[in-house]
Amino acid sequence: MGTGHIDNLTIYQRDGMVISRYRHNTPASQCNPSENQLRQRMRITNNLRLWNSFPKGYRPYFQWRRGGANCYNTFVSYAMQAHPVYLTRQMACRGACVLTDVMVSQGTLYEIMVDNDGIAPITNIKVGSLALDNDTTVGQLAMAIVRNNFNYQRGDRLRYYLAKQTRLDDGMPMVNVGCHELVLDPTDTTPLQEALGTCPGFALRDDHLAASHTVVGGMAWVHLRQCNSDMLTSTQRMVCNNDGLMQQYGSEEAFVKAKESYLKN
Repeated sequence: MGTGHIDNLTIYQRDGMVISRYRHNTPASQCNPSENQLRQRMRITNNLRLWNSFPKGYRPYFQWRRGGANCYNTFVSYAMQAHPVYLTRQMACRGACVLTDVMVSQGTLYEIMVDNDGIAPITNIKVGSLALDNDTTVGQLAMAIVRNNFNYQRGDRLRYYLAKQTRLDDGMPMVNVGCHELVLDPTDTTPLQEALGTCPGFALRDDHLAASHTVVGGMAWVHLRQCNSDMLTSTQRMVCNNDGLMQQYGSEEAFVKAKESYLKN
């Protein structure tokens, strides 16, 4: 079991899971981390920022959590497999964050496949001949999805994450994640526009559910189903559209700069 610190954060591994908690004892200046430990801790810092970017109540959910770990620790562990990000100590203290292709759910339902048709991301969720207009209701979209996809049932939910990658005036990267969730209730007469507003994740294109446009950041669709006391979910990753920032802050140059900021007295 390895243990490390970033400022007032304790990070360690237990039963193959990355565990992190705030500490109130040993100051970071007393630690003498190796280069590999620094890399790990920098990546975890960005991943913790990503977790906190998700709205409460809609944060990533995982059916299978090893050794009794919670969704937070499971998210951080899976996120260590995503693209690395190395932020300086000063940036981390200010809440900087770069979106990566993190896993936002994991479970037993079929994965929602996402492609890009040259316009924006498009899913493999079929909607038949349904066309959207001002009068289209939640129920009509729900019925189209249930009828045209064998793995969807009435009462299932579709959760859509929209992550916006922005920069402050000084160029520091920030991430904000929004979420819309749609219950597949064919009897719901609520106008779709009223239920979703300007959310881009529930457009229709080529008889499939799609995004209306791309964003600088990323998005993900998640299939959820309540089964007695258990919540089932599909396994999904964030589909990213911020390659420039990921390359910039995942480079060796970024690591060297970040390392220097942590090793300074």
